[in-house]
Amino acid sequence: MKKAIACWVVVFPVLLTSCMKSVDEVGKQNENEQQIQEYMTEKGLTPSKDTLGAYMILRESNPSGKKASTGNRVTMNYQMYTLGGTSIESSKAGEPYSYPFGFSAAPIPGWELGVSWLREGEKATMLLPYYWAFGSGGWSQRQVPGYVPVRLEIEILKIRNENEQIADYIEEKEYVVSETTPENLNIIRLNTVEGDSVGPNMHVEVKYKALLLTGAVLDPGGNYEFVTGVSPNIKGFDQGVRKLRVGEQAVLVFPSEIGYKGGRVNEYGQYTVLPNTPLAFEIELVSAKTP
Repeated sequence: MKKAIACWVVVFPVLLTSCMKSVDEVGKQNENEQQIQEYMTEKGLTPSKDTLGAYMILRESNPSGKKASTGNRVTMNYQMYTLGGTSIESSKAGEPYSYPFGFSAAPIPGWELGVSWLREGEKATMLLPYYWAFGSGGWSQRQVPGYVPVRLEIEILKIRNENEQIADYIEEKEYVVSETTPENLNIIRLNTVEGDSVGPNMHVEVKYKALLLTGAVLDPGGNYEFVTGVSPNIKGFDQGVRKLRVGEQAVLVFPSEIGYKGGRVNEYGQYTVLPNTPLAFEIELVSAKTP
């Protein structure tokens, strides 16, 4: 779905000179504009919004719906076509596409523009020139040549902030929450053991697996030892372990404020966990003793 686009970072036509070689970029822009205008005339379309060559035709309106903010997870149906009607890519029936808004995770730059214009529950047609779509290089995997304008049909199904994502996750998994802290750490105990919770300053061994709420495995984990309240662990993970008893199994679900608040990057400076990403940990407290 994602691809490298030669001029991706060069969104605005005025900046396209950095991608110019022997091709007349201004000519290509004008050609795309003419193609889009002819398409709208042929189909009898009047754009609801436009900017820098990108046009939106609102199909279904929901004035009371909310708009996406940076870090919200947007769930949507989509179809992409050339203006001639050739299918490029689409979400699968019954399997909407979900992505974090505002972190360049969208397949093409015009995608984010369209989502920023729409509200939850709305449908629209986007008409995008090449610099909002697949750039000068096209998309070889789908046999889309360079400089091709694109029609994008989008339907915004859900826009969820972190706490809403957590609530949805718990509902979908049919979890029964045992305890929720003021920081929205949700503890789902899978069994109950008599005795006191371990609290801080205890040497513990846990089995764990870390997950994103999309279901993707962030860390397959295994056995891990640390001192509660002392070791530099994820805050939500440490707080959750401290509330367990030896032998208990639980799921911890919590927001990025007590997770990776600013995201997590690898040695190459690439995000492995985006900011504003809630986490889930499946854990078992194996042992606890005084250090």
